[in-house]
Amino acid sequence: MRAELSKYFNNDNLILLDRAFLGLYAAFQVLKRKTEKRKILFTSTTCPSPVFAAVFAGLTPVFTDINMSNYLMDLDEVKNIIDTDKDIAAIVYIYTFGHICTDILEIRDLAKSKNICLIEDVAQAFGCGISGNEAGTIGDLSVFSFGYSKQINAGDGGALMINSSEFTMDEIQNEILHTDRYIPDAELQNEYRDEFYHIRKLGIDNAGLYSLYSKFPDKYRELYFRTIKVDWDNVRDKFTKFVRNNEKISRIVYAHAYQEGLTKNPYAHKFSLPDINEDCCIYRYTFMLKDKHEAKALSDYLRKNNINCSNLYVPVSRFYNNKGFENAVKFAEGVINLWVDDTIDKDYINATLSLIECFYKNNSIKG
Repeated sequence: MRAELSKYFNNDNLILLDRAFLGLYAAFQVLKRKTEKRKILFTSTTCPSPVFAAVFAGLTPVFTDINMSNYLMDLDEVKNIIDTDKDIAAIVYIYTFGHICTDILEIRDLAKSKNICLIEDVAQAFGCGISGNEAGTIGDLSVFSFGYSKQINAGDGGALMINSSEFTMDEIQNEILHTDRYIPDAELQNEYRDEFYHIRKLGIDNAGLYSLYSKFPDKYRELYFRTIKVDWDNVRDKFTKFVRNNEKISRIVYAHAYQEGLTKNPYAHKFSLPDINEDCCIYRYTFMLKDKHEAKALSDYLRKNNINCSNLYVPVSRFYNNKGFENAVKFAEGVINLWVDDTIDKDYINATLSLIECFYKNNSIKG
């Protein structure tokens, strides 16, 4: 599998991982030895794992809010933070839900001018590209995930790619080799899941309670450093299928179909829709409800009618700061994610759109 990825990106400096998290953790440990800076800049809306990787490495996470047009790191906030805080060692740029825009190129140039490492988190964006630059080739380092529902949907596995002469494969592999790994029991995994969603529910009603997540690195360390046996033949098959079928195109087509349908919906004033450009490789089609009380009800209604949806992400910035990051908080309160992979088709999308209209029609009548 390493050979296929190296050929795809034209880069031999690539390490296969059982978990993308481990690549980030190792990179942070190496970075910590290369600089006296001790802060890592993240977007406020992300999976907690990359942030916890920094925490485990003894670094301090800081955050920007998101841009509501595409859910990506806010460029103006990035400029302000790196101009005023001289302790930023790295920027982790996360292509949330497969979105991409030219901001990443400007952030690359800004990071280089400030001697800041740029790390691309491509977990949800395999296949994205901007101005001739493939996502994963822009920063100094990049990490990929082949986990559940990703573009390369193999269940497990990941990779780290080095694009800068400032890092070597040997030093990162050595860090991985000397990292303690665990095989946690199912009971701990179930406890994690239950507590995660319980705190999410509390946070929707009181955003200050998202700080309860800050105890997770200590309490669930074994889960983050768990050992996984990856079926690399399966990863290879999924990768080959994705590239051969140019699945980026079908994902964009499905995303535009949702977007067009919601724009024409009689209740469109209740939605906030993203900007989608042809450079994206959509992970899931994501939109927001303006009324946070409707998000759970609509999600439950869709699931009851056999439509898959999710409500990622919680605002990780609020784990460490109970104030600010209002866009991330609103996003967590109102986000709806809809599938765009090969498990759906146009009929499925039309059924989803009809159910959304039906939900609002029925509730307006009841109201």
